[in-house]
This record gives sequence, structure tokens and C-alpha cells, in this order.
Amino acid sequence: MEKGILGAKTVKQAARLMKANVFTAPELIEATYENIEARQHLNAYCGVRAKEDALREAEESQKRIERSK
Repeated sequence: MEKGILGAKTVKQAARLMKANVFTAPELIEATYENIEARQHLNAYCGVRAKEDALREAEESQKRIERSK
């Protein structure tokens, strides 16, 4: 059985794992883009934002998460 991205199959699970300091928002973005790249052979239509933009926003989100603890 596939575990999903960083052990999370849903956004809700990912949020719980981030709150538990299992991984950070930028790590989730990195894993997501690795997952997208690994499955390019499926030739599915998918709109993907620039990785750099997503990482920048994830880093900003991570800072907000850390301040709220």
C-alpha cells in the first residue's frame, strides 16, 4: 500500500503531521513536486505552478506556523 506524500494521504493528515513537527511546509512542497516529476509518464493533464513560487510561499507559511506555536 502506498503511504502518500511524507506519510500523509490527505491535506488534513498533512496538516496534523506538520503541527506535530514531522515535516515542514517547504518539505511537503519538495515532496509534492518530486511526486509530480516521478509520475510524468502518466501523461495526465495537471496545472502545476512554478516550484520556486510554491517554495517561497511554503517558507512564508512555515514562518507563520512557527510564530503561532
